[in-house]
Amino acid sequence: GALAAWSHFPVDAQPRPIVLIGEAVDGPARGFTNPDIRIADAEKEAFDAGMMTAPASFPNGPPTADGLPIIGAAAAFDRLRATGTGTASTMLQTTDVRLGTGSFLTDRGWRTLPAWLFSFHDVEDPAAVIATAQTANFPSPNGNEPPARLGAKATAGSRTVELTFVGPKEETGPCGAQYEAHVTESSVAVAVSVSMVSPPVTTTSTPNPSVFIGCVDIGYSRHVTITLDEPLGARVLVDDKTNSAVAVDS
Repeated sequence: GALAAWSHFPVDAQPRPIVLIGEAVDGPARGFTNPDIRIADAEKEAFDAGMMTAPASFPNGPPTADGLPIIGAAAAFDRLRATGTGTASTMLQTTDVRLGTGSFLTDRGWRTLPAWLFSFHDVEDPAAVIATAQTANFPSPNGNEPPARLGAKATAGSRTVELTFVGPKEETGPCGAQYEAHVTESSVAVAVSVSMVSPPVTTTSTPNPSVFIGCVDIGYSRHVTITLDEPLGARVLVDDKTNSAVAVDS
């Protein structure tokens, strides 16, 4: 199960390892600016495929940033190209490389982390590639495939955690649903799952299956609150159904 999969998580390590949930690359926030839409589309395809030219030289970087060991610019460029999929008819021209920061989704929510920033011709904003070295990261045992379908909110020192997910808008009625959470704990991880339970009967009449035909398949934000044996602390919260880490916002 999930607890066994995460049993090697170094919960007492300082600093706590980064558990990356989202991508290692944060693409340009504002994009491809060539006025010729065909060229702009081709350059976007090149970025998505990881087909970009290497700069004439890579800048030197420090061994650490924000107290974390980091990789060099050339290794980050390899990391950037390795995330590409597909093919493209052109190469995207790299114009600048510098060390900065980026926003990345981790098991402790969105974090600002050291990143190498790559700028490209005809692209307004740079792409940020997480710069933390492998020694600072803890890879998900399942490679984040599939990702967790849960989110969570927790307060430091509290034993309660609010699990968030998508479900029907209401708890009662023919289109409603209620949920319950299941929790197992270890010294390094907390495994959670949410399952749907039958809504309470709201009428004494015989249910008519035809009433479900009008239910609209729209997801709404739902939540279930759980109480742990002890505060979550540095332990990793894991989706028991997928073995994936869950992003916990504080």
